[in-house]
Amino acid sequence: LLSSSLVSDIDISFISTAFRKSLGVTVKPNLKPIKYSNTFQSFTRHNKYKREFQPNSFDLVISDEAHRSLRQIGYQVEEIIPSEINEVSLEKYDAIVLGIRAYNKINELKFKQKYLLEYVEKGGNLIVQYNTNRGVDVGAPFSLKLSSDRVTDEFSEVVLLDETHPILNFPNKITQEDFKGWIQERGLYFPNSWSQEYKAILSMKDKGESSKDGSLLVAKYGKGNYVYTGLSFFRELPAGVSGAYKLFTNMLSLPKNLEEKIEEKIEEKN
Repeated sequence: LLSSSLVSDIDISFISTAFRKSLGVTVKPNLKPIKYSNTFQSFTRHNKYKREFQPNSFDLVISDEAHRSLRQIGYQVEEIIPSEINEVSLEKYDAIVLGIRAYNKINELKFKQKYLLEYVEKGGNLIVQYNTNRGVDVGAPFSLKLSSDRVTDEFSEVVLLDETHPILNFPNKITQEDFKGWIQERGLYFPNSWSQEYKAILSMKDKGESSKDGSLLVAKYGKGNYVYTGLSFFRELPAGVSGAYKLFTNMLSLPKNLEEKIEEKIEEKN
């Protein structure tokens, strides 16, 4: 879990890292890229990382690179150990972000999932990054089926399915321009089916394939928001891709009164 704070209206976390951040901060372009090995597999081959990380958080090595990236826009990062999650430990955070493959690698999460969902139900934001689809249950509040769907062309067109949604508007206005300059891919292991409670935000596809709409899903749960994303933030943030920073900031800044905000945007558009 992660934590950071600027003028701090918002408290955020990352499974194995958490942060706090001001709601009003927008992201500027030309962020400095961070040099790092850009695949999960490359980390697992190097002993130096095994010495630095405990086994239960080893899969979050790449997320640690994302944490360093987020510091560039004002986040102060602190690690939260999954075993210490309980009914009160998450209350100070406005958002929690799970690192890539968290449910694949951290067995303890299945015993902590009830606390994560209670946290969302009380008004928090839970952001779950990609997990592989091989025999894993991400414990989503509503039906969600992972698949091997991915978009490997980093230049593929991205369609905004709901331009009025707060995740595309606050605090940063997201347009197709923000998907320029991405590296290596758009994302991977997208869900390919989900219940009606989820709102699909983006659509994309590789040449000659069908459109994939599961890269970014948002659902209202209780007073809070559950977000599942297979977008490759773990590559784009360290690479200094400004559009990725802007979108990630918006994910962290989702309001508790999400449905009211959506209605307001629809009225403004009409």
